[in-house]
Amino acid sequence: MEFGEQLKKLRIARGISPTQLSYKSGVGNSQIVRYENGERKDPKFSTVKRLARGLNVPLNYFDDYRGETEVQKQIIGHIRDDITPEEVAEIIDFMEFVQSRHRKTTKPPVS
Repeated sequence: MEFGEQLKKLRIARGISPTQLSYKSGVGNSQIVRYENGERKDPKFSTVKRLARGLNVPLNYFDDYRGETEVQKQIIGHIRDDITPEEVAEIIDFMEFVQSRHRKTTKPPVS
């Protein structure tokens, strides 16, 4: 099942509108609708995490999602066997933080 289909099915099962999910997750209403309609694919890990929290499901609910969960699998494979999904999420959050900090401090070359 595609990510958007899975998202819509769970949202409807929870009895909430896209607007309510937007409020609970911090993900834009139009973005949620585009995922659900298949107009947008491959959400970022941080978006999947926020939607999972907004829907009150564990992150691995969206295990079939093939976007950055592949990154998770690679991280798990390089660290240790007993790492939890929550620890992987923290590692990815830290990686995103470092990348954003680096982008802010890196200045373009002067011509």
